[in-house]
Amino acid sequence: MNFKKHRILIIGGSIALVCLIGAGFLLVQLSSRYSDTAKALVKTQSRLTSLNHRDPYPSQDNVEILQDNLVVMREEVADLKTRLSAANVEVEKIEPAQFAPLLERTYNRIKQRAAALNVPVPGQGTYGYTEYAQGKLPEKRHVERLVRQAKIQEYLAGLLLDAKVSSIEMIQRTSFEGEAEPEDQPANQRFARTPTPTRSANRSAIPETEPSPLYETERYSLTFTGREGAIWEAINQLSASPLFVKVVDVSLKNLGENLGKPVDLKAMYMETRRAVNPANPAMRTGTGELTPDILATIPREERIVAGREAIEAKLVIDVLLFKPVAESADGATDQEVSS
Repeated sequence: MNFKKHRILIIGGSIALVCLIGAGFLLVQLSSRYSDTAKALVKTQSRLTSLNHRDPYPSQDNVEILQDNLVVMREEVADLKTRLSAANVEVEKIEPAQFAPLLERTYNRIKQRAAALNVPVPGQGTYGYTEYAQGKLPEKRHVERLVRQAKIQEYLAGLLLDAKVSSIEMIQRTSFEGEAEPEDQPANQRFARTPTPTRSANRSAIPETEPSPLYETERYSLTFTGREGAIWEAINQLSASPLFVKVVDVSLKNLGENLGKPVDLKAMYMETRRAVNPANPAMRTGTGELTPDILATIPREERIVAGREAIEAKLVIDVLLFKPVAESADGATDQEVSS
């Protein structure tokens, strides 16, 4: 064979042979990979079929444990709600025409107790019931809440009087009569109402409490005066009361005059020494330190520079009235059943 004459054919055939060998190698490799993938697919499908036909997870033992835990949690929640609702205000059912006399009796009780302690209280028209005191009958659906608000106001007045405040200027309720009554909510959801803010400027920047199906919120504005100790005692009384009271906003104003006036105790002490014995030259010297024994010679009334002024306190509080959730026959709460 003449190589020079057939070199193109020889070179082309060699290249074709190399390509054929490479293609064969790739075919064998890809065939092996396809076989492995097919086996993995069959194995996965077999496991999926097995999982679809097995008993559902979790096991019955886990289900029983979770059911027991659920019963315990429901009991604890019911006990907590019962304890929180134990201090709720009991409201008797009355007719709308009986509300005005009830207001009169409530105000007279507050006034009589305050008079016994010589504490001025606001007039009857400053509690938020002016139109009802003037003869307007409340709507029947509002009577229960109005009575509850009046009773809470009497309770709050009693707390302030127990704290020995000097005067009570205002115990203002939240007016709610303009609210639309929800018609499409279940009974247990209607217990939560969103309070409508009154016209008090003190509440303009204070956000309202979010409504909850577990409790009802009643907001009040309190204004009273007293010494510093009485103010803090009143706040402590509110926080420690059986009713769940949340102090939302506090504003304190010192009503005293010449606040922060400096007092030179050393000069006062020297003046006291000269007054005791003006003939003794040693009494006129300014030497020596102000020890507790020396300060004791100055009358206590003259050593007190602050703390006895009258303080005006303005409080905005939320009274949370918890409602126990009744359980149905299967142990589920009303809220869980409705949802």
